[in-house]
Amino acid sequence: MKHVKCYLPDYPRPQLVRSDWMNLNGEWDFLQTSTAATSAFAGGFSSERKINVPFAVESPLSGIGDKHPEKYLWYCRRVALKGGKVLLHFEGSDYITDVWVNGEYAGRHEGGYARFTFDVSEYVHSGENTFAVRVYDDDSREHPRGKQRWLKDNFGCWYVQTSGIHKPVWLEFVPDVYVRSLRITPSAERGEAAVIVTPSENAEGLTAELTAEFAGKRVASCEVPLYIAPNDKMQEEIPVALLKPDAVHLWTAEDPALYDLTVRLKKDGKVIDEVGSYFALRDVACIGPDVCVNGKKIYLKMVLDQGYWLDGHLTPPDEAAILYDVEFIKKAGFNGVRKHQKTEDERFYYYADIIGLYVWCEMPSMYAFDDISRRSFTQTWSEILAQFYNHPAIIAWVPVNESWGVWNIKTDRAEQSFATAMYHYTKSFDRSRPAVCNDGWEHTETDILTIHIYEQDGARLREGYKTLEQAVEGSELQERKPFAEGFRYGGQPIIFSEFGGTALCANTNDGEWGYGNGVKTAHELEEKYAELVGAVKSFAYASGYCYTQLTDVQQEVNGLMKENREIKVNIDAIRKVNEM
Repeated sequence: MKHVKCYLPDYPRPQLVRSDWMNLNGEWDFLQTSTAATSAFAGGFSSERKINVPFAVESPLSGIGDKHPEKYLWYCRRVALKGGKVLLHFEGSDYITDVWVNGEYAGRHEGGYARFTFDVSEYVHSGENTFAVRVYDDDSREHPRGKQRWLKDNFGCWYVQTSGIHKPVWLEFVPDVYVRSLRITPSAERGEAAVIVTPSENAEGLTAELTAEFAGKRVASCEVPLYIAPNDKMQEEIPVALLKPDAVHLWTAEDPALYDLTVRLKKDGKVIDEVGSYFALRDVACIGPDVCVNGKKIYLKMVLDQGYWLDGHLTPPDEAAILYDVEFIKKAGFNGVRKHQKTEDERFYYYADIIGLYVWCEMPSMYAFDDISRRSFTQTWSEILAQFYNHPAIIAWVPVNESWGVWNIKTDRAEQSFATAMYHYTKSFDRSRPAVCNDGWEHTETDILTIHIYEQDGARLREGYKTLEQAVEGSELQERKPFAEGFRYGGQPIIFSEFGGTALCANTNDGEWGYGNGVKTAHELEEKYAELVGAVKSFAYASGYCYTQLTDVQQEVNGLMKENREIKVNIDAIRKVNEM
């Protein structure tokens, strides 16, 4: 496999790579407490009980496997360092994370689905350093939960919760002034990429030198000043580096062309920091009833992926497991994936970038509608948009799913306003991608009309949605209408973003389920797949589909694979249907 130039195995942040780092995954001392117990453990502790980071305490791979943990989870790790400028990164920790370094409080983060960072430079020293982490989690429906249950036992399509650290933890060693972030906005139409380089501080004499390569050959370069003095209104313009490659190669799922990017931060002409990244020249837009990539109509053939593993739950066991899923999706003839109710390990999006896979990125849902939930939701969604913005594989944002958390959106003006606000906030942050305000039904303002329907009879499915009017006004097969009251269809693309869900040997074990009565053999599942996909493909007005789903998830056994990635079907049969 050909990786981008900056790729490092197991490196958690593939869009901004710096070679000097330390992986803190592995064994940590571990305790659970029913109260905060700050004074007892903030200075560090030793415990006979160990946990394997980055796996949630509920998962077998954590070494704990406690499905009903206490609300406070304590972690401790001792690390030998040289001091200097040190950043502590958490890729994901659910839900409120407090950090102490050598007994000094370093900071707090709230939210479970995005990366956060603490600058711990003032707390570390040369020699052994103690990191103590306390994570608080509860069953609140006001916090973004995704598919995590809030009752004692699993129910419906909600599964064992994910508590504590559940993504990689790592240290990064940086110079005094360093590249904090990159924001890359491509334009395939103009054959250029606009890059915002944000340094750790605004200092005179700073410039950024950018070099783009394609297939090992330099194709573009520029250098821009980064120090901007505030004007009278105390506003600052953001410097933009514009790269115009002399050889234009466009990215698609069929031909995922990527440019390597090197960014050197300079102070008075001297290089003080260097990071590696990559970008693609790729446009995505909804043009009338079509989804278009680089100005050309595409038909989306996606699979729903909830990203669960048998022993790791929301956490893949290793990088190879991430790659396996992406390769399976491609081999099965899909050109896209809807990551459902979670943000994946960022290396998933990296592999989607380099192998070629269209991705819908979705916000994990809240399940209450009040001041707390709106604040928590908006904060987490803001972080998700910022973290994953640069990945060319992501072609759509989905802030709300199936009216979860906005249960009365059909008629409630406040809930309609919230969903509409999230749509407009998403578009204000990113004008380069479509956004789906409320995936499945009861849309307000949206770039794509999406339909969820789990009818198991292909003939009934064909009849129920054979006309455009049935799709946009509401089929008798669908209980909820496509639009909330006061909103109507405006000619957008239409995608059946959830359907299928047929289980193989459903209900053979207590609590296991799929949609309908299920089937008994792999051949029957392949036939049912062909029947249902064929029905959706018959709708001339539709721009694509998303089949439920890639893998089983605990009690929901309607995947093309089991949770352990045992394949249930003949992959060639699935690919043949997708490619027809």
